[in-house]
This record gives sequence, C-alpha cells and structure tokens, in this order.
Amino acid sequence: MRIRIAVPALACAIVLGSLAATPAFADTAVKPTIDKAKVSSLVFGTTGTKKVSVSVTVSDDSGVKGVKTAPWPKLIDPPTEADAADFTPATCTASSATTSVCTYTEKLNVTDLANELAGTWYLAVQVTGNDGGTAFKPKATSFSFKRQDKLAAANATPEPVKKNATLTVTSKLTRANWDNHKWQAYTKQSVKLQFLKAGTTAWKTVKTVKSSTTGAVKATAKATAAGKWRFVYAGNSVSGAVTSAADTVKLK
Repeated sequence: MRIRIAVPALACAIVLGSLAATPAFADTAVKPTIDKAKVSSLVFGTTGTKKVSVSVTVSDDSGVKGVKTAPWPKLIDPPTEADAADFTPATCTASSATTSVCTYTEKLNVTDLANELAGTWYLAVQVTGNDGGTAFKPKATSFSFKRQDKLAAANATPEPVKKNATLTVTSKLTRANWDNHKWQAYTKQSVKLQFLKAGTTAWKTVKTVKSSTTGAVKATAKATAAGKWRFVYAGNSVSGAVTSAADTVKLK
C-alpha cells in the first residue's frame, strides 16, 4: 500500500495514473538516457521558505521532447512510470541536437513538512524523446531535507582561569520540530568540545560528551593555555550539523 504524504506539489502527491499512449514506433525507438540529476539538499528550521532546485541532463538520438520529475521521501513506496502522468514538467533547454538540460524550481515552506519527512529523498525522472521513446528512473538521484539544529553560544567558567585549572564549558542543543514549529531539546546526542589555542588556526577536539534530557551540554577540561572553546555537533541522517559560537578564555 502506498503511503500518501500531505506535502505540496513538490512531492507530486504520488498517484497511480495512466500515461498517454505513445506512437506505435516508440516500441523500436532507442531509449533516452538520464545522464545526470541533481536536487539541492536543504536544512529547515521552524519558519520560512526555501527554494528547491532540480536539474536533470538527458539525451536521446532523436532529441528530447520533455522531462517530468517527482521528488519523493524515502518512507514511501517508489513511484512507478505509470505515476509519471502526475509528475511536474521541467523546463528543458537543448545544449545540442540530442542533449537537453531540464530544470525545475519551487519554494517549499517548512509548514508543508512533518518530522517523518526528514532525511533522505529521491528524484524520480521520466524522459520522452521526440521519437516517442521513454526512459524512467525512480531514483535518478538522492538528496535530503533535514531538521535544523542549534547550539547555544559556549560559556566557559571561570574566566579568567589559572593555568591547568579545571574549566567548565556549557551550551544547549535544540532542534526544529516540524510538527509544532517550535525548538525542542535534542537529547542523548554526541557533541564535541573543541579548543583553539591562542595564536594558532587549528581547532582540536578535547572530548566528546552527550546532551542531557534537557538538551544541556556540559564538559570539563584543563585550561593549559589561553584560547577559544566551542562545541560542534556533526548532525545525522535527519538533522543538520551545527557549531556553537566560541568563548575566549584568558589565563590569570
């Protein structure tokens, strides 16, 4: 059973349909090829819109008649070529007699998303040649829509600190909830504490800690030198990476 997702035209509301009949000679036509496909991966917070850009390079020995595309989330069944009647037509520009670059853009509002839609998406593509031949790929490329994460500015205490004394650095990790459009604590996530020694340019990871049940991040370290302290969260398959603002600490 196909899961229907309540998202805008972008997801094309994958619906079973029948393609229009193609000319009889289509059976012997050389199939078009889908040479390259790309969709912008995006990270969404709790409000606002972002532009989703689709680009597909296709070719056919008879020339390209048209291209239709449909982004779809990993959690549903893949669309079939029969569904392509409901796909979105792209605008194609011929780069040669046989090759075209076809593009499509749409603004996507975060209010059209739900938490279950975060993660991997795919682009389904159907190409039709001038001779009626068709080609279809349900997974022409993959991309992602991720939930945005935030790390509060790092706060190191005490300041200034004695050399080799214990320094405590705190922050808080939150992420966007697309269901209620609020920021929520992101718990039990691995966050790196990093240090940049004064006069150098390379950040070094000192230790890795877990965010608490309230999203709080806390780490202790020896203050061996003056410099800056920050936290870094690498993100995951459904959430974006984020780095906190740094706190500069001087030695007494």
